[in-house]
Amino acid sequence: MSLLQLVVPLGLLIALVCTGVVLWAKWMVQRAANQIEERHRAAELIVNEGEVPLPWIENYRKRAAKLTRSGATDSDIQAAADLAESYVGRELDRLVRYIETTRLVADEFTRESLIEGINERRREWESDGWREFAHAARRPLNDHSAP
Repeated sequence: MSLLQLVVPLGLLIALVCTGVVLWAKWMVQRAANQIEERHRAAELIVNEGEVPLPWIENYRKRAAKLTRSGATDSDIQAAADLAESYVGRELDRLVRYIETTRLVADEFTRESLIEGINERRREWESDGWREFAHAARRPLNDHSAP
């Protein structure tokens, strides 16, 4: 066996591994960038529009809509709303922790404004008793009109 027959496959293997590592790293960077973008969009939607990001409640709304179609009681739908409230509360906590620690805000005033805006929306949603969620479950998911 010649040296060339040994080096060529080894070189190809090294090139393949290096290409895999580069592609994996690119995928991880893109994934991190997408998560950061989602967090910033969620904060903007919550503070500026007063809405819960759809990815946070979509599964719960689908579950509540399915319950409604099957003739479930209001207490069954409220149970789905309670689950959504719990999940959204955890997501709000995660978003606030992110904003408290990220360097990707313009300044401390912006940071404090975002945190206060998110906490204000949380208080509004809690005082409303998540009625909007229960009413939204009776509308199609693509209907964004007020109940």
